[in-house]
Amino acid sequence: MSEEQKKEQIPESEVARKSRLKEFLGKGPAKWFEGGDEAKRPEYFDARPIASILKQAGKVAYFLMDQEGKADAILSDGKSPDESLVSTESHKYFEAMEKRFNEVVPESKIIIIDPDVVRGKYAMDPSPDASLAKSIKLYLTEKVKDKAPSVLHRIDDKYAKSIENSAFKQERQHTLALRENVSLQNIGGSGYLDIVVGSNPDMPGLWSAFNSIPGLKKELEAKSVTPEAVRDFILYHELGHATDMHRKQEEKKSLGTTPLEEMFNRHHTECVADCHAVLQSIRDQKNTDFVDLWAQLRLHITCTSIESYMGRLDGSMIPELEKMFDKRNAEQNAVKDTDTDAQKFLKNMFNSQEAGEYMMPYKVQVEYHTQPTIMAAKAFAEKALADGSLLKMSDKEVIEKCQEIVNASCLTPEKMAQMVVDVYQGKPNEDCDKAFAAFEKGKASFTTASKEDMDKEYAQLKIKELAERKKTIDEWVGIHEEEKKDAAPQTTAESILANKDKVKQAREQMAVTLWSDQLIDSLVKHGITEGNMVKLIMAEKDRLRENHKTEIACEAKIGALNAYLDNPDMMIVTAVTRKTVSEAIDKIPAPTVEKKGIELAAEFVKTSLDTLEFAYVGMEKSAGMNSFGQDMDAQLQLAAQSSAYYKEVLKNEKALRSISFEARKDKEAWEVLGSMPSAKKKMATASLHKHPLWLDQYHANAMKGGVIMETGLQATYAEIVKLSTEVVSMPQVYYKLQEVAPELVDRLMQYVPENHTGTKNAKLAKMPVEEVHAAPPMQMAARKQRSGR
Repeated sequence: MSEEQKKEQIPESEVARKSRLKEFLGKGPAKWFEGGDEAKRPEYFDARPIASILKQAGKVAYFLMDQEGKADAILSDGKSPDESLVSTESHKYFEAMEKRFNEVVPESKIIIIDPDVVRGKYAMDPSPDASLAKSIKLYLTEKVKDKAPSVLHRIDDKYAKSIENSAFKQERQHTLALRENVSLQNIGGSGYLDIVVGSNPDMPGLWSAFNSIPGLKKELEAKSVTPEAVRDFILYHELGHATDMHRKQEEKKSLGTTPLEEMFNRHHTECVADCHAVLQSIRDQKNTDFVDLWAQLRLHITCTSIESYMGRLDGSMIPELEKMFDKRNAEQNAVKDTDTDAQKFLKNMFNSQEAGEYMMPYKVQVEYHTQPTIMAAKAFAEKALADGSLLKMSDKEVIEKCQEIVNASCLTPEKMAQMVVDVYQGKPNEDCDKAFAAFEKGKASFTTASKEDMDKEYAQLKIKELAERKKTIDEWVGIHEEEKKDAAPQTTAESILANKDKVKQAREQMAVTLWSDQLIDSLVKHGITEGNMVKLIMAEKDRLRENHKTEIACEAKIGALNAYLDNPDMMIVTAVTRKTVSEAIDKIPAPTVEKKGIELAAEFVKTSLDTLEFAYVGMEKSAGMNSFGQDMDAQLQLAAQSSAYYKEVLKNEKALRSISFEARKDKEAWEVLGSMPSAKKKMATASLHKHPLWLDQYHANAMKGGVIMETGLQATYAEIVKLSTEVVSMPQVYYKLQEVAPELVDRLMQYVPENHTGTKNAKLAKMPVEEVHAAPPMQMAARKQRSGR
């Protein structure tokens, strides 16, 4: 046996092993590409010495597949894709809240759904029948089977779809109680399972209610109300429903409640939920800023609906409505001698189908008239906060206090009936007047907008609401008039504000586009798999939540991440296309650049124009494909021509990289190109060896042709016009290029719009460019058609 073999038999000391491990890990991530059976690969890898060393060091090893089906065993300090779903700060928060309130009210089993986890599981589902509803169903089935097996049969496709529609597509917070152990002997069941869909602090739908109310969103920002505070308040509201045993007991008394009884029960539990949110939020935040604004939101709903239904803006509404009501009485909701006049009227009105349909939306708004309870809860909380008793209350005591406050402050069934009847008949009502007085007081307290400005916005909202109501009535009475939409001319001040909004929107859109582009590049860099995609998205969500105050267009970015999770193919196909196009350009030999100075600048502009013209013609050939009026030979000929032009586009893109590199070093060339925004942007992109987004879209859509490519044609033509107009509009560029490349300038002049110079567009003048603002969206392949799925 040799000395070297003897040395190998000597066990490595712990010091030496740690030193070797430190050296290995200090070199960054390591990758192995191995063949063999996928099922056996993890076992084979675990048998390697390096795997055991990493396990001892607490490192994570997981396995992913690249697009060609090769194994990519990545050693990392990070988390596996599955772990990344439940390791976010948001998910830990939901788990803690679920555990906390299940301990408080054990008779009501609570499950909080984390939207990110459901979306992440859907994004990683490789089966052809993958869907958001399927992931919701599987997620709930797994959570429910130990907590409430008696309701498992109700977690079906229909139930999962209802949650998807309400809590995911519309992004509304959602709570639903399911009765446990229901039998013929005990139709009310023995307990409840409460399913709550949580609100992530960056959920776009979180702000939708505030955005629609004049002045409210700015007021939230002025008071530094954080997304986390809004998220907490809304979750406390939903948990208020889940822990409201009074509502559940009322439901058990009679499973066939009348509409009037149901209206009061709904109002009572909404008051309980808001009261619970107020007390818990004030206890957490130690201030009442958000509570006042939430009360204003509730008043907005109540007061604007009162004005709409009372017909204060148009006295003819109620008489017209009354003409069409039949005097019909139904056996259901029979009127009792003990009913008040308002209750009798209301029951009769509910028996009139048309009247019931007309008043139903307002009836719902009365159910949400919780402002009196919110103010009562605020008053109690402020006093209890001052003497320290609020901080000492347990969750159980808070829940019990809510019932006490609500019972003393919510509307009674008689008052609710009277409000609905008085609104319907257009009569004064004391509770309505109180609501309006509080509403006006709330508007006057805003610091970010004057009451006059808000009144103007509210007037516009009333007109819009009236138009919608009148349209409904007209349909009922058979008028069917088309709604006239004569928009009033904007004042100068309104125009300035509108322009500011457009600039802000453009800035945010640019930020989102750049960010999305970088996200795709990151996925390409780390490996294009569903697992890597989800891990990347979860990490980015955590980053955005942490920096939401300073991040430009944070809400839009979160919306884009959710869209990627809801449609995983979108990001995967985009990344695959990016990688494919990049690799194709990289394979092309880089041309030698010999020109200098102004001639180099002209060469850059010429190559840019060539690229766009080749792309336009290639897209035009592609657009003619897939037509039922052409035979197969014609289709193949168009495909070959489109492919030839596409190759020319790639060659020019490669040339632009070399030209850009030289132009950034050349003082004369940079003076010209650096003054052109589009050229400067293009040079920065090309110097980083990156290609434009439209080229990815061209590649992805080339074989689809037809209408899809027509959109690309418009966008490409718009880019040609933009480049041409930019050159002609800048004397320092135009005259210098005219000296060294007059033919190039003549080509550019053909694309400049007539209203700019009076010249006529002689070439490619087919597309309406004045309305083209952005490149077309990427068209994605169906999930089940994707390769490797």
